[in-house]
Amino acid sequence: MRIEDLSKENRLRGRFLKAGASGLSDAEPLAVILQTGTRDENVIDMSNRPLSKHGLDKLSDLSLKELQDIKGIGHAKTMQIQALFEFNK
Repeated sequence: MRIEDLSKENRLRGRFLKAGASGLSDAEPLAVILQTGTRDENVIDMSNRPLSKHGLDKLSDLSLKELQDIKGIGHAKTMQIQALFEFNK
């Protein structure tokens, strides 16, 4: 499903504004950071894949290469993910 197909109040940013970050699933805060998915996959589904495979705790340990091996995650998104974890330190 495309994000644009959802009503505005059910879209990620709308729910974030209404309920805060605690009202989101584990993948949805990552989706907020990444902002866009691919032509074939919305950003929430794309964010779910690495979390399902590696878990939130291990995601911060992945190398640039390991992150870029994830379909839909290129140089820019890799830097966003690593910057997020660096900022959190």
